[in-house]
Amino acid sequence: AYCAGRGIACCLPWCYVTGTCMESVKHPNFTGAFLSYTACNSSVNDEELVSCAHSDVCRCQGNNTGLGSRFPTTYGLQCSQHDAAKCYEWWGPESGSGLWNTSGSNNWCCDSWCYVKPGCPNADGIGEAGLHYSYKACQSPGDVWDATEKQCKAGS
Repeated sequence: AYCAGRGIACCLPWCYVTGTCMESVKHPNFTGAFLSYTACNSSVNDEELVSCAHSDVCRCQGNNTGLGSRFPTTYGLQCSQHDAAKCYEWWGPESGSGLWNTSGSNNWCCDSWCYVKPGCPNADGIGEAGLHYSYKACQSPGDVWDATEKQCKAGS
């Protein structure tokens, strides 16, 4: 099968391009043909990446190796609102993390996320212990951060 061993590449949208296109790569099966994953104005469907049969890089990995004792042992393993209960303590303006938005929304505190493999194209960033995390791998409940009470509340 074409996708055997190709991993995440078989989960991404692509199109044929000319060899002069800066984003072109040689087609693996057709001599003289070129393709691109970025030049096609195609959006990556987060749900499809998470459920792709050819790769698990965008699925929750169940691994948080390297985290210190500051976080619970389940932190980032599966989809959950990991930061909701202690968001202000862990990431607030006095934490020194630089993540807190002092003049806007901190609704991310209330969103579900998990750690994914480094090759996941929909990873949102690299967090604690160099682990890649993704909100897109999870469905969030729509809760919002209440700045007055310093906790998550059900969204309206």
